[in-house]
Amino acid sequence: MEVVIDFETTGLCPFTCEPIQICMMVLEGGENKIWYIDTEKPPEEWAEWPRNNMEKNIPQWKTMKKPMADVMEEIFKWIGPHKMLTFIAHNAPFDYAFWKQMLFKTKMKEPGRWYWHDTASIQRQLALRTQLLPYNHKKKVSFKTINLKGACEKYDIKNEQAHNALGDVLATAELFKKQTTKFIVGTNGRLKVKKEPK
Repeated sequence: MEVVIDFETTGLCPFTCEPIQICMMVLEGGENKIWYIDTEKPPEEWAEWPRNNMEKNIPQWKTMKKPMADVMEEIFKWIGPHKMLTFIAHNAPFDYAFWKQMLFKTKMKEPGRWYWHDTASIQRQLALRTQLLPYNHKKKVSFKTINLKGACEKYDIKNEQAHNALGDVLATAELFKKQTTKFIVGTNGRLKVKKEPK
């Protein structure tokens, strides 16, 4: 199962900062199932655009006015007991650090081997491929090319709520779909060309 995830936080350090928003979207079966939580605002004050456009696909609108352990229990219940799962995030090392810190604080464990794919790293690999450079080439790729805004612009993806967990998850999901039209992503994060069916 593939789950797009995004954290909006009070700062950059997972040891001293806390999540403000968490959003996840399951990519499977053509129907996007979304879980979203906001720690600062009650649901009636959230932006109207996702309500109007996505309400039918968002069964749970919640605020995180509860202990972190309860939030993590809800997340694991929502995801289900999957032994194999892949989280997809843009700049995944950042989200991964907060996820691991949440597991540590709540003394919870993932039920199996859960992997992470980074759409920023994928975008860098695609940029190097277009320049006909090997994956480990030292040439730097412009940050504007691989950040979420730049990557979305390349594929004409609109992110109407940038730096909002829900908006960034929707944009990252579309970006990942575009990135993987001709490639598959291995468990090590490396791109492989899809084989044409015989």
